[in-house]
Amino acid sequence: MRDLNRVNLIGTIGKGYQDKPAVMVGPAGNHTKAQFTIVCKNEYNGNVYETFIRVSAWNAVADAVAGMQEGDRIYVEGSWQNGSYDGKGEKEGQKIRYSEVNARIAEGMGRGRCRGRGRRQFRGVARGW
Repeated sequence: MRDLNRVNLIGTIGKGYQDKPAVMVGPAGNHTKAQFTIVCKNEYNGNVYETFIRVSAWNAVADAVAGMQEGDRIYVEGSWQNGSYDGKGEKEGQKIRYSEVNARIAEGMGRGRCRGRGRRQFRGVARGW
């Protein structure tokens, strides 16, 4: 049996890095990266819980989400990954660990809880997986 690392999320773009996806272009201008946070709400026993999920998108997918902003509904499909980096400032000398979803597909679904009519489509598919 093969392993499977696949994540499907529907939520809203939330505050994380900024109020919209932070888009960066590589030094040679040939790579685009967008980082943003998706907020997914779950209800349990009458209480609403929010989960904030860090997402990175590259190239065509990054370009697709670049025009979105806080509150826009989004569907993301990708894979879960863990990473680390060396801390700076107060965290100097510490290894900072993080988890994020590496988006392969992103599709805008409108503002807020909007579904169906008036749907804004943003779609990008990264090749090479």
